[in-house]
Amino acid sequence: MKKLEIIIGSYELNKVIDILEDSEALGYTVIADAAGRGKNGKRVKDEITEVNRRNVILCIDNEEKIKTIIEKLKILKERYSLKAFVSDVSMEL
Repeated sequence: MKKLEIIIGSYELNKVIDILEDSEALGYTVIADAAGRGKNGKRVKDEITEVNRRNVILCIDNEEKIKTIIEKLKILKERYSLKAFVSDVSMEL
């Protein structure tokens, strides 16, 4: 199994969710208004507009499904800012 972590802006969030649902992902979790610091500096949750807000989407599925989703995300990345990370996972409980 693979875990896909996607960091995406609020504006693009529904586009990524559409990709996950069209790909028939087993499921996903959205962590809204993620705060932190990256190469562009700090991101805080209390911004007035949603334009700069970031969200994290977690999706765990088999390797082939994650590869399919990544290929679709690459097309989206041509127009929008996003980051995606893939790692191996195993269920412990």
